Amino acid sequence: MKYIAFICRENRARSQMAQACFNLLKRMYFPIDSQYEAISWGSNPSIEGINPKVIYPMNVIGVDMTDRLKYFPKGITSAAVSEKLCDVARVYTMGCDIACDLPEGFSIAGDWGIKDFEWSEADVIAVRDKILGKTLELIQELFEKEQSRPWRRDP
Repeated sequence: MKYIAFICRENRARSQMAQACFNLLKRMYFPIDSQYEAISWGSNPSIEGINPKVIYPMNVIGVDMTDRLKYFPKGITSAAVSEKLCDVARVYTMGCDIACDLPEGFSIAGDWGIKDFEWSEADVIAVRDKILGKTLELIQELFEKEQSRPWRRDP
């Protein structure tokens, strides 16, 4: 399995939303679903848990962010992250303007420029929708790359 990593400061909203959106949308593309999974971490993970403002807007699209086994703020040293680092294929930041915790040899594939939302539900939904769009673009890019690979037959 290869991992797509999403990083923000506290890992309690945007990076968690990106992780959830990627893992939800990748199901539409079999080669991506079988080869990739998203993870997330924060440079300064929150001790407060997932931002409660994201729970309902994410639930509307079919993601239960109250599942504390999947969605909880974590740093790069968390077992949920550290054991997967050697298989991280790409790293994206959310737009926090932070110095990210990256192991030596890693680079950031891109910054999505998604600023932290205000506290209104409309702002959270706008951020969610922007993340959905960027995530779908990323999955389509990975899918097209996979489709351009030469076919190989097993001997």
